[in-house]
Amino acid sequence: MAHHLSRSQHEDGQDALDWQIREARAQMRYQAKGYSWVQARDLARQEIQEQRAAQQAAEDSVRLQRKHAWLRGPA
Repeated sequence: MAHHLSRSQHEDGQDALDWQIREARAQMRYQAKGYSWVQARDLARQEIQEQRAAQQAAEDSVRLQRKHAWLRGPA
């Protein structure tokens, strides 16, 4: 029996993969600067966590603005 992902599950999976790729690239960048593998991994994780938090805050802000616009109704 085939398992089909919903659109949101697929997008969530793609989003997670995109973040993993960003983290790997950041780790390689830190290693190229001379950091050890462990230091590079930790710095990359911290960098990506900060980026994800900023993106989530931006998305939450947009959702809140849309909700307020909807509650106000037509101009």
